[in-house]
Amino acid sequence: MTTYYLYKEGRVVGTSFSCPSARYAGELQSLDTYKQRGDVVGAYLARRAMCHPTHGSQRVDLPPQKSPLRTDEQHGAVDLRERIERGHGFDGNNDSPNWASNLFSDTVGDMGLASRSGKVAWPNLDTIRPRHTMYSLLSYIQPERKLNSLKGMCLDIVEQDTGDLLADTVPKKLLVLFLGRRVINKFIRTTERYDNVNWSGQATRQILFLPRGQSSRAAVRILVAWMSRACRQGTMEDMQQIRIPENLFAACSLAQTMELFGLHRDAYRADLSISQTQLVRPIFPVELATLWNCLGERSKYVYAAIKAVGNRIRALDAAGPAKELAWADQMTVFLETNVEIKTRVYDARLNEEYQPMFGTRWMYIERG
Repeated sequence: MTTYYLYKEGRVVGTSFSCPSARYAGELQSLDTYKQRGDVVGAYLARRAMCHPTHGSQRVDLPPQKSPLRTDEQHGAVDLRERIERGHGFDGNNDSPNWASNLFSDTVGDMGLASRSGKVAWPNLDTIRPRHTMYSLLSYIQPERKLNSLKGMCLDIVEQDTGDLLADTVPKKLLVLFLGRRVINKFIRTTERYDNVNWSGQATRQILFLPRGQSSRAAVRILVAWMSRACRQGTMEDMQQIRIPENLFAACSLAQTMELFGLHRDAYRADLSISQTQLVRPIFPVELATLWNCLGERSKYVYAAIKAVGNRIRALDAAGPAKELAWADQMTVFLETNVEIKTRVYDARLNEEYQPMFGTRWMYIERG
């Protein structure tokens, strides 16, 4: 038997064997009514019922101005029940297929145990995706769709020209869910169909070809691992922002891959992390060589790394003997064997010629 204690001004003033919140389970009034009466328990139950409809016996609708999800077509929200009744079907290769058949079944997801997220008008992800990071987008994806994204056709991610396998057996619907079909269609290629002779029927094998030098195995696998974790039932409620790697090349390649996939806000956050953590410490010769060989001499990350190395060398020369003599000796030996890098390190004006020029096209894309 459970004992409930009644507190007042920090002291126990009574006990009871019945749950004090039981009297609120019958009918829930508006949240403002409880606040005006100073009823903390009633306000808590009303707020919980608004966020989790099945927690209360009577559902309390959120006011339109406070709802995080718009329900009008103008802002991209789509009532999934109406879509199904109008005959908008789904097939096994789309990003939102099989879950539509059991749209109103119980599930364990972001809304909690036995939530019925199908009754909520969820927004169109293609409309709101430019305004969100992948992490902030999770709140607008129904749990059924997350679980379903791990099913269906899988594809390999390959670097173009070199044929280097960046990731294998990646669910196609998982990529479409977070990146959007328009981005995926730019890189995807169908290599096999149900009828290869007449080249007809459903696609049975597809490959995602990424431009050479624009991504890496580490970056792709970091993104795919985060996406998969965000859609698994046991981990979808414990997600955090993607952690930027401490390895300089992995961090730069991850930011470059995010930019390639149109994840501008995630790429911007990665760039801030690189500039505030990676480029303020001494950059070792092997790191500079890796950036130069893998990203190319015109990469903005190579420009920033060379600028940081040059500034540090000039600061050491002005200060005289310092604690970083070992680093300076290693860098000097490295630069003697790499003339092109040495020229840009010691000639700041020459390196400024490689300063990246940032366009504004992405701003108009985000505005719609």
